[in-house]
Amino acid sequence: MTIAIAVSVSEGLVLAADSRTTRWQQTPDDRLAEVLTDKAVKVFPLGRRAGAATYGRSHLRGLTIAALAGRFKLGRSECPVDIAALIAEFEAYLDRIEPAEAATAGSPTPQHDESIGFLVAGYGSDGAGRIYEIRWPQRETQLLSTTEAPNYHWRGQGEAVTRLMKGVDARIDRSELDPQVASRLSAVEYSVALSQMSLHDAADFARLLGDAAIGIDRFVMGTIGGTKQRRMVGGHLTIAAVTPQGFQVIPFSGSG
Repeated sequence: MTIAIAVSVSEGLVLAADSRTTRWQQTPDDRLAEVLTDKAVKVFPLGRRAGAATYGRSHLRGLTIAALAGRFKLGRSECPVDIAALIAEFEAYLDRIEPAEAATAGSPTPQHDESIGFLVAGYGSDGAGRIYEIRWPQRETQLLSTTEAPNYHWRGQGEAVTRLMKGVDARIDRSELDPQVASRLSAVEYSVALSQMSLHDAADFARLLGDAAIGIDRFVMGTIGGTKQRRMVGGHLTIAAVTPQGFQVIPFSGSG
């Protein structure tokens, strides 16, 4: 599993992800996550002014997702292209490698472990930056936020981030709560000053969220109620920025 993060602010877009790859091992008593590597590449460029962070499956047709993205980038023109057009190209590329689910009523829904997700960041011909989410092989694509309407997003093993930012575990069924209690829980979510953030601030914010997810998975055994922590997030955090000037990995200086 993964923690994948995307942030949009007026100065640009930020992508982040951990570097752990795991696989499930079934034992007689439990289903355990086995760590395969803590050196996986989950943040990568898709074009000169576009990049992606991936979560979910780590391989497709025997290749890592980063290797697939590298082949896609090498096989296309480097001329500037609208992010929507690039996403259409990327989906067509994925479809050639592993066809998407047929859109029929009888099509089976892919299991969670079989899906690949991408948080894609890039710029349109109108000069605005956009963050999209792609789910494959479902072929579900949606616009999440823009540089004109900043927001932040997390996917994958995000329980720690949800608890930190929303103030409550997402596994709590609020429909069973008294309406006033449910309303009070919604009110404890943090308000983030995204409209005032610089690109540097956005990268620091992404690091805060990513480090929280990695740290909780490292040190926490589970909940007192009995839910186990699966050790599915780890390794190091990679952060990249996408601006009108291009895609760039941000080195970690160790200071704010």
